[in-house]
Amino acid sequence: SGAGKTETVKIVLRHIATIENSISTAACPTEDTGDLEQPEIVSKILKVEPIFEAFGNAVTRHNNNSSRFGKFTSIYLDKKETKRCGFESVYAVAGSSFVTYLLEKTRVVSHGPGERSFHIFYHLLNAPEEFKA
Repeated sequence: SGAGKTETVKIVLRHIATIENSISTAACPTEDTGDLEQPEIVSKILKVEPIFEAFGNAVTRHNNNSSRFGKFTSIYLDKKETKRCGFESVYAVAGSSFVTYLLEKTRVVSHGPGERSFHIFYHLLNAPEEFKA
């Protein structure tokens, strides 16, 4: 917990998106291009992360947003071009998938003093009445 797993996935995706954007521009990059707009698919992947975290993160005595689950992230790339800007091949992010597994299934029904269950339960309880069935 607290090792930066989720942040690492975000950094890797943003890095891939930056490379993808800089190579796909008309001129080949020669230096750092700064902040570039991310492809829509990368934005969508990054936006879904908090939803998965709500189902697998909880408040513990040591961390308010502790991962109580494991997650394996696959990033799918699509070959776009060959031999551009000194690269043998150019790829673009085509999608992503997650495989998750709960590490603390008992937290669903009980938790220690000063701790909470998974965030999703509190989000559901705090939802506006018109969304509750």
